[in-house]
Amino acid sequence: MVVRIITLSLFLMVPLAICSCDTRYIDTNTLSDASQNDTGDTSYVESEIVKYIRINASDTKTSGVFPWVREAEDSVFTIRDDVSETCYKAPDDKEVDITLDIYTTYGRDLRISSIAISHKAESDVSFGLSLYRRTCDGERILETKWNGRERLSLNQETGCIVIHIPKTNGLELCSISLMAIDPPEILNYPVPLNDPEKSFEYSGVIEGFYGVRWSNTERERMFAIMNRFGLRMYVYAPKNEPKHRGLWREEYTREEFDNLLMLSERAREYYVDFFYAISPFVDFDYNNPEDFQILLDKLKKFVKSGVYNIGIFADDIEIDGDLRVDAALGKRHRDVVNAIYDELKTLDNRLKMLFVGTVYSDERIDNFEDGEGYLREIAGLRDDIQILWTGKKTSGATLTSGDVERFYNITHRRPVIWDNFWANDGGDGLFSNLYLSDYTGRESSLLDAARGIGINPLIQGSLTRPNAIRFGMWMNGVSTKSERGWSYLESELFGYKVKDEYNSAVSDALLLLSQIFNGNSNKSIEYEELNEAIDRLEYALEKNENIPGEIDSMSRLFAQMYILQSLLYNSNIDSELFDEIYYPADRVRYDGLAGIYAIQYLLKKLNGELDNSLLKKVDYALNRSESSRFVYSPQRIQKFVEYLKNTDLSGDYGIDILKVRENIPKTINAASEYRFTPFEKEPDIEVYGLIPQFYRIEKGSVVLNIPYAGNYTVVIKGKTKTAFNITQGSISVK
Repeated sequence: MVVRIITLSLFLMVPLAICSCDTRYIDTNTLSDASQNDTGDTSYVESEIVKYIRINASDTKTSGVFPWVREAEDSVFTIRDDVSETCYKAPDDKEVDITLDIYTTYGRDLRISSIAISHKAESDVSFGLSLYRRTCDGERILETKWNGRERLSLNQETGCIVIHIPKTNGLELCSISLMAIDPPEILNYPVPLNDPEKSFEYSGVIEGFYGVRWSNTERERMFAIMNRFGLRMYVYAPKNEPKHRGLWREEYTREEFDNLLMLSERAREYYVDFFYAISPFVDFDYNNPEDFQILLDKLKKFVKSGVYNIGIFADDIEIDGDLRVDAALGKRHRDVVNAIYDELKTLDNRLKMLFVGTVYSDERIDNFEDGEGYLREIAGLRDDIQILWTGKKTSGATLTSGDVERFYNITHRRPVIWDNFWANDGGDGLFSNLYLSDYTGRESSLLDAARGIGINPLIQGSLTRPNAIRFGMWMNGVSTKSERGWSYLESELFGYKVKDEYNSAVSDALLLLSQIFNGNSNKSIEYEELNEAIDRLEYALEKNENIPGEIDSMSRLFAQMYILQSLLYNSNIDSELFDEIYYPADRVRYDGLAGIYAIQYLLKKLNGELDNSLLKKVDYALNRSESSRFVYSPQRIQKFVEYLKNTDLSGDYGIDILKVRENIPKTINAASEYRFTPFEKEPDIEVYGLIPQFYRIEKGSVVLNIPYAGNYTVVIKGKTKTAFNITQGSISVK
């Protein structure tokens, strides 16, 4: 038998071994769907799928001081982030289940040939392994014990796999390999545009932040977005990549180097220039010729291999020690960079080079003893070397042509702008700021005063995609509020080739997420529509005006918030993007739930009943919300709840409570109609959490017909001219 193994991530592969385990098969299947090749030999394709499936953990070890998970370092999502230093951390005192949800991604079960893991623990671990049909609520078809040190052969059709971790001290799960036989192709990379309408040579994306670096998938999807808008410059400069900065003298391994070459080639396919940047000046010995030679040899290897776009960075080097920033330092930097440029230019005449100085803003000119002297020396860099500049400050609410005047007057050069508009790496160890606002405060005149603009984006490489689209639209003079605006959210940029009916819902959900986390590095994150709705409702209650309308508007927002995470989980959004949405959406989910309970409490209070059990539910939901470190509109919902508790609402407010007739069903069958009537009096009904193709409304009844198994969070709102109610639940579709 000829078997072709296709691996999409070498990092995830674990050596194959046959495991002798105590396995109980509840149901078995034989391999009957293999195809025949031209010679008559049976052949099939094994593919790694862990990159694409939904993954979840029932619990995660927190960082100690704070009650939340460091999602980029300790969560279960780290097992597929292409960063070997990050691992999932299991709590020491609890049993944990790791769920590998295959069905939600592919819309059907797949035949899994084998599973392997890479883990660390203080003692031997006996893992439990269970396989289920469709969802993990479905029929269990296999259960076994497994030591996790060997690849386990399965050969089973399954939609969900659960790895059970017993109480174990210091357990870290660093990778999972899940091999599927003949899985359908679901990756949806857009075809590169050969001739973008406009091309911006020195504008694009700078991966230049502190924190866990992006995955290759995130970078490749970014290349596709850049191609759509003619953004040509992608700079690889993650500060926490050891051999970029802290260990810059060390050579890359063959695998690491090949990976960077692959990224450069992939970028070129999308007409993007991939710049490899290095930051050697943290501890560079200017008096030791060996340091210069190490740097030159390292960069020569890249240029000789076809990576002829190079960056040499000297930013933030004063953080790592005492440093006098003056003309003498500027001269040393200039001489080293010019000498490197001259040597590399002889190897490849296509060479482009970027430089970031220690003085990179007006603010830093003044903060250092001789910042202006440093810049005067840097002005002597070769004419073809581009200097990056952030403006008057490291980050500014506005950027205009005037923000580069001082730089130009000293150097007589047009800079490339390094824009930290969305950068959220500062202070990320505590609360996390997820900046998803429009690209604002930048004047078009900046494009004449500068050679280009590079955005230093979010730590979250997948959630940066909507921001990159906004930036690309701005560069091309397209308003995000125009008809053409949000249509740039092509499904290929965010989703898989399955479940196409979700495409519109995914775009709407990403837009909602952007409205909730509407902020940037110079603007606090506020869900402005929520703030305004709360203000209007409180005003309506004080004046006894339009209370039903304002309750209706408020309920719509809370319903959208509560179902957001579930909707995206069940959609065709790609899993790396969902990984980054999970934790911020978890806060949104529980804030939405608290809001729904608060509305239910308000409705009863307006009708003369105080239901303190609902206030306890509000407190529960808000406590769960606080376990996420992603913040927006701080304490706004808490203050709204306090207002409802402490305000006298006795009197006639002209709104009754619609009586619930039937609860949202807990369990239904997939692809079968299920009818129920949520409220009495045949009110107008709105359903949240399901896309329109999965239900219809008939005379006060909701008719469900959901084709995919799974768990769906649903909110149903009913209203008449004088009555209102809102109810929520979870539907398990078998």
